Amino acid sequence: MGDVFAGGRYKVLHKLGFGGSSTVWLAQDQLLRDKDPDILVILKVMSAEQSSKPGAKIADLYIPQEVEFSRAIDHPGREHIHVGKDQFLHEGPNGVHCCPVSQSAGPSLLSIAECPGRVSGSRRLRGELTRMVARQVAIAMDLLYSAGIIHGDLTSSNILFRVANQVHNWSMSVDDIYGIFGSPKMEELVTRNGSPPGPLSPSHVVAPIDISVLSSLSLLKADILLIDFCESFFADHPPPHYEPTISLHYLSPEGFFDPEISFASDVWALACIIFGRGFHALTPSSAAIL
Repeated sequence: MGDVFAGGRYKVLHKLGFGGSSTVWLAQDQLLRDKDPDILVILKVMSAEQSSKPGAKIADLYIPQEVEFSRAIDHPGREHIHVGKDQFLHEGPNGVHCCPVSQSAGPSLLSIAECPGRVSGSRRLRGELTRMVARQVAIAMDLLYSAGIIHGDLTSSNILFRVANQVHNWSMSVDDIYGIFGSPKMEELVTRNGSPPGPLSPSHVVAPIDISVLSSLSLLKADILLIDFCESFFADHPPPHYEPTISLHYLSPEGFFDPEISFASDVWALACIIFGRGFHALTPSSAAIL
């Protein structure tokens, strides 16, 4: 915590989360501190194993670039694709890590539904917002399809809300960040057998940020960003020996019974998201049917 990367440009402030192939941090762009109010960025540190692949084979890097430079310049879906701002390599004790940097964003659709304070059992958004989110995700998917790209991991955790302008205007000193989100919670790393951690292990573990602070819809825009293209690929060049890794409750029948997916599989996943987060908002009420 407090480490700087890329020659001192990016300073790590908090942990956002982690996955099987990367850890994601909230960082401050020191270079833009006096020029741009939007100096908070998302810094993803990919595993050394993942980073060892050629850049052209790391989908989370080349897929957004393909979309960014696609011929669909005027496609409205471009506003809803989470594209990178920068990337660099960092050498650590476990090897070289690829570190893409992207614009800051708010919590995911899943986080909003499951954050503390929501009525027990109420995991759906209000009707108007549900329709807006569904439409924006569909537009973003249409852009991917126009470029021949299958997302492959369309879930509610990979749909982020943009933060409102007032959040960008907050004072962004480190003390202010900790005042809003709380100080990082760190604990010393302890091994199962009680032996000291190895030289390749971190000295401490860090708990992810409490994103529920931003769960108030007054702090968010009714605009979404589609993220995480690690499982994406071109439909005419599927990865060899491909097996879907999307969560089971978003997995299409063909992905379950045959280890393959298509554009239709993404549509199935979107339908599952709509059903889980606001199906009642997109269908007539029972009174209307009667």
